[in-house]
Amino acid sequence: MTDSDNLGNHSVFAIDVATGNAKVIVDKGTNEAPRLAGDRVVFVRDTLRSPAELYSAKLDGSDLKQITHFNDARVKAITWGDYEQFSFRAPRVTPCTASW
Repeated sequence: MTDSDNLGNHSVFAIDVATGNAKVIVDKGTNEAPRLAGDRVVFVRDTLRSPAELYSAKLDGSDLKQITHFNDARVKAITWGDYEQFSFRAPRVTPCTASW
């Protein structure tokens, strides 16, 4: 397991050591410091709607669960706007991807 930038997000990847193929396990938001914990991966996650908390998911990325709830009371009091990922091509520049 590792984490890396991925189209405006910071994703958790599983890497097949035999082939070198990488598979995205968790992709939305900023997901960092993945650690194996039995049949799950535990990592720190924050998004544009939630400060950093610990989460876990099965090794295939399913069954995403929030472990810590340090910021629940603060987050509950905020009205969040919507955000979405977008891409654009600037003149003579590599295509850009961002979340806003």
